[in-house]
Amino acid sequence: MSDEPRKRSRAWIGWTALTLFVLYPLSFGPVVRFREYNPVSFETMASIYLPLELATRKCEPLRRALDWYIKLWKD
Repeated sequence: MSDEPRKRSRAWIGWTALTLFVLYPLSFGPVVRFREYNPVSFETMASIYLPLELATRKCEPLRRALDWYIKLWKD
C-alpha cells in the first residue's frame, strides 16, 4: 500500500492556510479598486473584511503594510 491517499487528504490544510494568510489579505487591494468604479455597500465589505480590520487595529506594522498595499491599487 502506498501513502498517496493519505498525503492527498492532508493537502487541504496547506491550501486553507494559503488562502487565509496570503490570498485573503491580498484580495483587499483589488476590492478597493473595484469599489471605486462599482460602489459596493459598505456593510458588505465590512462584513467580509472584518477579521482583517480587527487584525490591523491590534498590529501597527500590519496596518502600515495594508495601507501601503491599498495605495498601490488606488488611482
